[in-house]
Amino acid sequence: MQVRHLYSHRNGIVDEKFLQFFSGEFDLNSEYEIPISELLKKLLYMSSIVNNIDAKAINKYRLAEISTD
Repeated sequence: MQVRHLYSHRNGIVDEKFLQFFSGEFDLNSEYEIPISELLKKLLYMSSIVNNIDAKAINKYRLAEISTD
């Protein structure tokens, strides 16, 4: 949530609120940079969650599936 706050409200610039959760790791007013590998790992995780939710909804509500081929 704190990283989301930085990018949503502060354009990735570390603020005092962020430092309350990550003290000693970053400098105030520095840019929080996410390595591409970390970003891709998070995107893959989110994608798997979305796929699981879709599958559960399809089964529970007997929804038609759309082919992505």
